[in-house]
Amino acid sequence: MKIQYKKVVRPLDLADFAPEYAGAVIQVWVNPTREKLQERETIRQGLNTALGKLKESDPDNVEKLKQITGTIESINDKYYAWLADNWSQAENEETHWTQAEVKELAENLIEDDPALWEFIQKRSFNMLQEYREHYKKKLN
Repeated sequence: MKIQYKKVVRPLDLADFAPEYAGAVIQVWVNPTREKLQERETIRQGLNTALGKLKESDPDNVEKLKQITGTIESINDKYYAWLADNWSQAENEETHWTQAEVKELAENLIEDDPALWEFIQKRSFNMLQEYREHYKKKLN
């Protein structure tokens, strides 16, 4: 029997954040390809660079601030697209996300419940790490 790569998807239950969110679940692809992981790292590095430029910028240079802000918005859109792809790998298409839906979720939660947005992001990425750690434990 030949072994073929399978996407492994695990539920991120928002009830783990607060019981009031019971029933709200995001399906996280925990074994994305090396290419997808590198794409996320490139996005992260780009955002860190842009935020560094923003901190160093002259607050009176409105044009420069607009340029940097535009860059940050563009990077965020790539990040939302990455999350949408990651959260859309389950077989049930009703659980899939679009980039616009992730962006709307982020914008709403940043305003209304920033702790939940932080939880969703961190937990999604921790699930990828936990999958890899589980594999390492199986080796020992």
